[in-house]
Amino acid sequence: MNNKFILIGIGILAIALVFVVLPGRVPKQNATGDGVSDPVERLYNLDPQRQFIGANVDNVELRDIITGKNVNLDDFSDKVVVIESFSVGCPACAEGIKLFSQIYDKYGSNVVIVYVDINPADTEQDILNIKRKYDGKDWVWIKYASELQGFLSKYGIEGNDITYIIKNNKIEYADSLSAPFSRIDKAVGSLI
Repeated sequence: MNNKFILIGIGILAIALVFVVLPGRVPKQNATGDGVSDPVERLYNLDPQRQFIGANVDNVELRDIITGKNVNLDDFSDKVVVIESFSVGCPACAEGIKLFSQIYDKYGSNVVIVYVDINPADTEQDILNIKRKYDGKDWVWIKYASELQGFLSKYGIEGNDITYIIKNNKIEYADSLSAPFSRIDKAVGSLI
């Protein structure tokens, strides 16, 4: 698990380079001929999570730690479902709680946000403390459980900040980066 966190840290540094160092050095003209000159868009287009766009999501039963009840993804087939992976010690994940709260407030009952903890060491109390600290809403909060491993593996959810947006049990949007809020907001809005 520590190796995953190291790799995630290296990925975050690489993304920071794209935003901080490269903007002044990347030519505005696209030399590759792929029609995408924005370095952020090019990075997004190479994101391995995009392979899941268009995939149907199997029904999975998740235990919501807020209500203590099990929920099924099929229960939300008429809504836009945002699944976000996180762990308690992830700073970007904490910031994400604030952004997803804005989406939750903006779209109300048309969207279901499912925050899935991927760290087996995180306790329910740890998750509730983070939710409280960053003013997380009462959306669906899932603690890691071994029963989730098949679902996480099947859809490549192996790190923090992996986002899937699902409508009618089909993945319509996917990324494994700390995507700009505007990108996720636009994707959710287009499906409402």
